[in-house]
Amino acid sequence: MVANLSSFPNQIDAFTLKTEIQASDVPLIQRFQELKLKSSRIPSEETELANLTNQLRSKLIAADEWNKFQDALVNMEQFLTTNITGYVATKQNEINATKDAALTLIEQKKNNIIAYMDGTTAGAIRNDMGDLTTLTTTDKTSLVNAIKEVKANIEILYWMGV
Repeated sequence: MVANLSSFPNQIDAFTLKTEIQASDVPLIQRFQELKLKSSRIPSEETELANLTNQLRSKLIAADEWNKFQDALVNMEQFLTTNITGYVATKQNEINATKDAALTLIEQKKNNIIAYMDGTTAGAIRNDMGDLTTLTTTDKTSLVNAIKEVKANIEILYWMGV
């Protein structure tokens, strides 16, 4: 599955770069707020508000700019959910299938090596000795240690008169 990039936007939304409010901006912002809160404005105040709006555009976030930003985020989330999530899940499944196949192949190779070794002199000796894990001794690190343990136990029994 390939991600459906045809639904990806042809261009990225442009946003106005915002800057910090400086001390010199405070009187302008206070006048802007005063005019904005006024229920009725005369034409000269409308013009003044329009000029302040343009002058402070880089300092304030207007509702239409905020809504545009939110819409862009929602659209990107929808694109990622619709196109990328499924793509990633498909790739994860492919990786898991490849891993499982590799582990199965490794197990088969191991079994082939064991089968081959059983047919050699070394394999015959190993088969004649048996599996160390089946020894009833406590020390199973090597056949020699197991024999030493059995010998020591026999000597103890001999001295005990058993």
